[in-house]
Amino acid sequence: MYYQSNSFSTPDSQENHFQDNRTVTDKSQWFVRLEVRDYNAELEYYYQIIQNEPNNVAAHYQLGTAHLAIENYPDAIANYDRVIELQANNAGAYHNRANANTALGNYQEALADYNRAIELDPNDAVFYNSRGAVLSYLGDLTQAIADFNKSLRLNSRYSSAYNNRGNAYAKQGNFESAIADYNSVIEINPQDSLAFLNRGIIQYKLGNQISAMADFTHCLRLNPKYGKAYKNRGIVRAEMTDCEAAIADYNQAINLNPADANAYYHRGLASCAFDHNVAYQAAIEDFTKAAELYDRQGGLDEYELVMDIRQDLLSWVYGIED
Repeated sequence: MYYQSNSFSTPDSQENHFQDNRTVTDKSQWFVRLEVRDYNAELEYYYQIIQNEPNNVAAHYQLGTAHLAIENYPDAIANYDRVIELQANNAGAYHNRANANTALGNYQEALADYNRAIELDPNDAVFYNSRGAVLSYLGDLTQAIADFNKSLRLNSRYSSAYNNRGNAYAKQGNFESAIADYNSVIEINPQDSLAFLNRGIIQYKLGNQISAMADFTHCLRLNPKYGKAYKNRGIVRAEMTDCEAAIADYNQAINLNPADANAYYHRGLASCAFDHNVAYQAAIEDFTKAAELYDRQGGLDEYELVMDIRQDLLSWVYGIED
């Protein structure tokens, strides 16, 4: 049987709630939720208003909200730019423009806008949570945790801030505190699939495979289309030598996200557990696909490692050398 040690077998890192899908239009704190309506109709409606009233702040703001919802971040930024031109003290516009920049990976621009939003409204728990998430992305975990603490002082039932603080603790290696925060998320919202995913990752890192498996499985009950949960459960199953079930999970992960290089890589490793040429050929194909995706996505180290594994397997099975 061909065996290759798995050099990057850990599940995905935790996911942040970098925005909690709430947007503020004015000082009266009127919140608009993004999980609503037909956004094409919304866009058409507010564009018509702006044609007649080009300085209508609320219409520009709602256009930004709709663009955020459909992940059209450049247009969302343009709408919030216009809101800020018309109403320079609109804290919600700064916050939501920062959300759009966060989604684009423009973390410094986002941080500047979150700072401004907090200057304008220092008592909004959402703003501190969002800034904390960006600080975490930038590697300033101490200040990020301070922001999550502030957010939770303002709203002790804010599950998103618990999730994000748990992620920051996890990055610091403070796994027990991370689990405590994920437990708080689940206590507040038992339907939060992300909290089960994140807690499962920490359980895995602590060596608690059964608990990790249970969390990934529960995550999938809540959200059957969560590709990362399938992949992470597959990793645990493979380590527990249930490679057939692991491959089934990787298949699901790939069906949900065909660009997931790690899923192909892990499926290739699991195939190597079956000592016959058909399985080895399947593994070679998966390593080839993983390497292609790593190369395309800028994962040079992963690309080189997978290519080395692929060549070793070719040599071992077929005696082929470059």
